Amino acid sequence: MVIKAWSRLLRLPNLIILAFSQFLLFFFLIRPFFETDELALNTVEFILLLFSFTLVCASGNVINAIFDRHIDAMHATHLIIPKYFSLKFSWMLYVGFITLGAAISFYLAYRTHQIILWWFYPICVFLLWIYSYKLKCFPLLGNILVATFTGLAMLFIPFAFRENMSELRWMDYPLWAQLNYRFVMLGIFAVLCNLCRELCKDLEDFIPDSSQFCESTAVYYGISTTKFMTVFCLIALSVVLIFDIICQHTILNQLLNGIFLLGPVIYCSYLIQKANYLKDFSKVSRYLKFIMLFGIILFCILYEF
Repeated sequence: MVIKAWSRLLRLPNLIILAFSQFLLFFFLIRPFFETDELALNTVEFILLLFSFTLVCASGNVINAIFDRHIDAMHATHLIIPKYFSLKFSWMLYVGFITLGAAISFYLAYRTHQIILWWFYPICVFLLWIYSYKLKCFPLLGNILVATFTGLAMLFIPFAFRENMSELRWMDYPLWAQLNYRFVMLGIFAVLCNLCRELCKDLEDFIPDSSQFCESTAVYYGISTTKFMTVFCLIALSVVLIFDIICQHTILNQLLNGIFLLGPVIYCSYLIQKANYLKDFSKVSRYLKFIMLFGIILFCILYEF
């Protein structure tokens, strides 16, 4: 039960997916094209960077649980604070995460002679805090902020190795262009997929949110309109996937993208339109999480350079 409580507080599956995606981006789209001693970060520094990124995301989940404790009290399965963790301990954990992450990120910024970039860390921490404190109950804007943050996370690794990517541009422009296409497409995919998930979660939490006067997208615009928004985002995601399928060089890759990404996205659109109960939206949200995972894997390993 303790492990389950920690998993709910930190949202471990989401953290694992995010960390795993960063590793895949580095292992398949950065590392193969450079010599080890040419990389801007060595192995230890890359691990520290990944750990610092994970700490930021974990702190965002903790602060979200802190501010959501009154809403979660209306939903027994979501209740974490103070059922499993005291409010004081949760605040201490949050401060501990952001402090450790700040120290690691400052070390890396100092080590790479880019102290000015350290300011990205407190900006990210602030955005996650303001979302949990205020924007979560601000219709649509909060959803877009979280989705954009997740999408930009897909560009975190190429940004960290931007010096190497800049060198590659002059050495092999076609390869550089193909890699950047992968990064941009993955970022767009992540934004749209997570925006759909955020809207589904708002639909799922309609009752507890409305009871606590939290004007989420579903509460403010209503279930029908929010369902329409979700379907619209899923259609946009389908268009992006169709474009990427057309750009694939082999029939096998096209089939894999169609079977594991495009097909499930179209199916989710159908489920949303037919959904009548809050549990139906929860099911679609889970499906979208798996689609996100499969998408990260396919975008990283299938494309041939």
